[in-house]
Amino acid sequence: MKELIYIVEDDEGMREVYQGAFEDAYEIKLFENGKDFFYAFAVKKPDLVILDIMLPEMDGFTILTKIREMDERIPVICVSAKSDEVSFVKGLNRGADDYMAKPFSVLELMARVKTNLRRAKLYITSADGFSIDNNLYKAFYNGTDLGLTIKEFKLLKILIGKAGVTVEREELFRDVWGEDYMGETRTLDMHIAAIREMLLTISINFDKQHHWRLSEIKELAVTLNLAWEENDFGLAKAMTDMLFKAFQDICYQPFAPISSVALKCMEIIRSHTELYQTALKSINRHVDKDSPLYRELNLLLMPA
Repeated sequence: MKELIYIVEDDEGMREVYQGAFEDAYEIKLFENGKDFFYAFAVKKPDLVILDIMLPEMDGFTILTKIREMDERIPVICVSAKSDEVSFVKGLNRGADDYMAKPFSVLELMARVKTNLRRAKLYITSADGFSIDNNLYKAFYNGTDLGLTIKEFKLLKILIGKAGVTVEREELFRDVWGEDYMGETRTLDMHIAAIREMLLTISINFDKQHHWRLSEIKELAVTLNLAWEENDFGLAKAMTDMLFKAFQDICYQPFAPISSVALKCMEIIRSHTELYQTALKSINRHVDKDSPLYRELNLLLMPA
């Protein structure tokens, strides 16, 4: 499977250069602005991002900051006509892995892409929200550092790598504690229990965040209904915009697109024609029509 590269570049000529350079070796997606990029990023994260700095509406530094808020691991190569030292340092300080000044050699860019992708392979990421950093011996779940000991880290790494496969206790002891381990056999159970407790704590905190969002959405819905009953169309429009923003924030986030909060959003959206039509347009424009998310969102938005 080809590695996926997202390229954010507003200049059509440069987009053609990127396409010609990378389309044979990689799967690439080109974006003219940050808004379209983030819709795609929330649905599927790339293996690497090439990011122009001088963009309309949302500049590259702003996009870079938002990327790092969502994911600290994906390599980002910034490219810009700004070749001064201040811009270079600013890009690196905001989380860029590399920075190239225009005009640049396409061959050099291709070499830097290969290098950054090779470094990124120090990570192992599963489909269940886990990220493993082999270099720092850190494990993350939905972006949260689990704070594991070395033994817990090695144990989790093995279990993630063999997800869906039964792993014998003897194998775990051998790979984590070594061939000559003669200690208490309950040690393995205690380590697994510690990992489970950490995951449970993270899940509870994540649910609390969802409940807070749900209460906020309910308040917006009540205000919206009151505004329409009193023919206050200005307030109704403002509440509609805020509700749709909540819909976008929740349904396009990478962790759990279809949550209890998203379901409440759908219920509210279905009940108001303007919001419903806007939601459908957004989904059709920004969500991959072949993705499970697209089918699920459209199913949820079908009139009850």
